[in-house]
Formats: sequence, C-alpha cells, structure tokens
Amino acid sequence: MKTALKPKAKKPAAQKPSTYKKKVSVAKKTTILGKASNPKSVVTKQEGLVSKKNAGSTIAKKVVTKAPSRSVPSPTRSAETKTGGEPLSLTERYNLGGLFVCAIERANDPEFKRLRAVLRHLDLPSQEKDNLLRLSQGFTIPKLFADGVGGDKVSQILTDFIRFALAEGAYEKKWRDEIRQVGVWLGYFPQQFEQIEQKVFAKR
Repeated sequence: MKTALKPKAKKPAAQKPSTYKKKVSVAKKTTILGKASNPKSVVTKQEGLVSKKNAGSTIAKKVVTKAPSRSVPSPTRSAETKTGGEPLSLTERYNLGGLFVCAIERANDPEFKRLRAVLRHLDLPSQEKDNLLRLSQGFTIPKLFADGVGGDKVSQILTDFIRFALAEGAYEKKWRDEIRQVGVWLGYFPQQFEQIEQKVFAKR
C-alpha cells in the first residue's frame, strides 16, 4: 500500500513593509538632513544674534558716556557781565584786570587778595591771572589797558564792578575810589560814575 503523503503546509506569505512607515522615516531623514545640510540658515541666525549683542553694547556705551567737563575757561570764550549787557571778550577782560592792577595800590593790598578777587570775577584763565600779578609788581601804564576796552560797554562794566564791590564788602573804604578811577581811565567823568552808582543803590 502506498503511504499517503501529507500535504505540505503553506508558508505564510512574507509581509510587505508598510509604505506609510517608509514614508515617515524618509520624511524624518530628509528633514534632519535638510537642517544639517543648510548651513546658511544656521549662519544667518548666529549673525542675527551677534548683531543684536553688538547693538546692545553700543547702546550701553552711549548711556555711560559723559560729556567732558570744563575746568579751565577757554581763551576764546567770552564772559557776560551780570548786568545782562554785551559779552566781554578775553582781551577786554584782560585789559580791565590791567586797569585794576594800576588802580589798586600795593600798600592797600599787600597779599593781592583784592586783586585776585577782581581777576576771579573777570573769569580770566590762570595764565592771564599770573601775568597780571607779575605786572602789578612793576611799572604799568593805564592808557595801554584802557585802549583795549570798548567805549560803548563802559556803563555796564562800571555797574557790574559796583555790584561786585558791594558784595565783597567795605565798598566806601576799599573799592569806590578805585572803581571810579578805572571809570576815569575809560573816559567817564566822576559825575557820570556817581549817576551809575545811584542807579545801582536804588535797585538794592
């Protein structure tokens, strides 16, 4: 008798990989590769960050920066008298200091305290002050200084010096005759000086 052969069991068909998974994995790879393979986008982001940092640093510098302070008066700067008149040039202020060098007697001001006060009031640079202090120890000619002061400013100059002397104190004893003498050298008669003086006293 022939033995019956058992039918062979069919092998299960191999499962095909789902196309969905492949697509997803490929998509992931392409996106990852796309990011890495595009160096320009990374560089532009970094450049943007650097530019922002630089901008921040410049702003900080602008805030911290301070304007330089002026400790020494500039020779080109003109001082304005307290009477509100036209400003006096450095040359005019220097010549006015020279007139007070002539007017203030060394015997009445041995330590140059009053002369120094006048020069400070005129806002002269330190070099000009020292020069005038040296001149006070020698012979000076008032006319040379008077010629360097504008004649149209004499009234405001005398008004300013009278106010200055009143603030310093002892006006009648120490300052009046000397300021009046400066006025005479500048072409003002004593009567004109007294009229200016009365106006100043009336406003006190």
